[in-house]
Amino acid sequence: MRGVIFNFNGTLFNDFDKYEKTWRMFSKKELNHDMSNDELETCRQLCRSYRLNFRLTSGAVWLFNDLKDRNIPRTITTISPRSTVNFYFENFHLDKWFEIEKIIYDDSIILRKPNSNFYLRAAQAINMPPEDCIIFESTLSGIISAYNAGIGKVIAIAPRNHQLIFEQMKEVYDVIANFHEFDRMLLRE
Repeated sequence: MRGVIFNFNGTLFNDFDKYEKTWRMFSKKELNHDMSNDELETCRQLCRSYRLNFRLTSGAVWLFNDLKDRNIPRTITTISPRSTVNFYFENFHLDKWFEIEKIIYDDSIILRKPNSNFYLRAAQAINMPPEDCIIFESTLSGIISAYNAGIGKVIAIAPRNHQLIFEQMKEVYDVIANFHEFDRMLLRE
């Protein structure tokens, strides 16, 4: 494999409990209030202050450094808008390993998962044919999207108590709980 694609939400960063759409929906439904950008920024500040859980998945930085040292093309995909991508880059210092111009995010142009366009654009961003890429993904729709895009190896990342469903999928090459478990020998294939 010659290229690596990371899905961000739920894979590199477990933000299911922090995601801004959830905040906005909760605010609208429970408080009958549309959340302003200032209020959303307050929520982001809360994330920053809650450093215990505001970190990348275990082993991610180790793998990022390894990929950079080997000069392996890599990118990130996310369903987040550009403003949230900027927030992630600033707070996780992702510019050490990734070029923000190559990130595939919700730009209102791409078709979302499970449409394979999402990952085809990611492979194109790093100038790799999809079959030469590894993708790390945490959702069923993302796994199907990557598989349908012809991604060479789909690695599911999930807590141990949620791995069985992924282990039974033909689309999944391997299942890991964190990036320390990733078999780096796959990078030599």
